[in-house]
Amino acid sequence: MKAIVFDVDGVLLDSLAPHVLFCHDMNARFKLGLKLPKVSEGKSIASTPMDNFLRKAGFPEKLIPTLLDIYSKEFPQYTVKAFQNASGVIRLLKSQGYKLCIATSNYKENVSKALGKAYNLFDVVYDLNNCKGKVDAVDKFVAGFGLERKDILFVGDTLKDYESAKKSGVGFIGITHGWEIAKTKEFPTVSSLRELAWKLNKIHSPKQKGKLSIRRFDVKKTRARPKKL
Repeated sequence: MKAIVFDVDGVLLDSLAPHVLFCHDMNARFKLGLKLPKVSEGKSIASTPMDNFLRKAGFPEKLIPTLLDIYSKEFPQYTVKAFQNASGVIRLLKSQGYKLCIATSNYKENVSKALGKAYNLFDVVYDLNNCKGKVDAVDKFVAGFGLERKDILFVGDTLKDYESAKKSGVGFIGITHGWEIAKTKEFPTVSSLRELAWKLNKIHSPKQKGKLSIRRFDVKKTRARPKKL
């Protein structure tokens, strides 16, 4: 394994609750009277990209372009935090020589604000403005860095992420603290970024002949609890 592609929302960022709150705010602003789920029950309308999230929430199709414009301008005002250990895991993987890529249906501005300094550790970021989707993002990553698809792992939290990885011909691991994926036999899963680091410890990193050094990610702590939304 030489490179890792990360989805962002639900993988690196604990962002489901703010997205549901945005829907509640737009529902109130436009006086639509939609019956939206509680913020803590947001998985029932979770979808990507954002236009599909809005459709699933019940917003009228003719209003969605306006809402997407508002989203691009105003969502940075909402508080989005990285999942526990996100920065540490990113630094660890970068130090071991992995090429790191972000493939997101969000905007770079939102991602960089929430990830802070860890954002700058990624070799490339593909967002709504510079790629046509996650398959396109992987293709660009492969071409831009001279990678082989067998050496790439895609980390995602939705079935669409899994399908994108399959279409791209790269490996996939699902993370269950995100928007959709639960533990499944169809593909490997982890419950947290800490557990992801632990699993990657079992394979050789690009820089070392041996395994990753992850003393801070001891086995007793690999089963991190998902944050409550």
